[in-house]
Amino acid sequence: MIAVVYLLVASPAYWPWYAALPVTLLIAADTRRFLWVMVMFSVLARVVAPLNLFQLQGVLSMPLAKGAMTGLGSMLPLLVLIVWYLRGAWRARAGGGSIARLPAPQPAAFSSPRGADTPPSA
Repeated sequence: MIAVVYLLVASPAYWPWYAALPVTLLIAADTRRFLWVMVMFSVLARVVAPLNLFQLQGVLSMPLAKGAMTGLGSMLPLLVLIVWYLRGAWRARAGGGSIARLPAPQPAAFSSPRGADTPPSA
């Protein structure tokens, strides 16, 4: 999630390849839950990529191209995620549930070294 926050909030400028790391990390984390976020980042990166070429060819000015890339690449996903969160909060309030439910921690798959979990005998 840190990479997503950096992409959407902290990054001073948006370039299409900045979406590669958050998408990769979201795939590794939870594909089912964040599938639509990964698709949105990927599609928007492909949509804004030609804007840099248009700026280099002189079709668009630098401020217009950077503004459009940042607006579409960073601000649009940020607004969508805010709406998604607020919708979940509204549903939780209406249904009486909590906004986010984290899974209970699972016990470790390994055991402690022999004798480490037992008190010393006298």
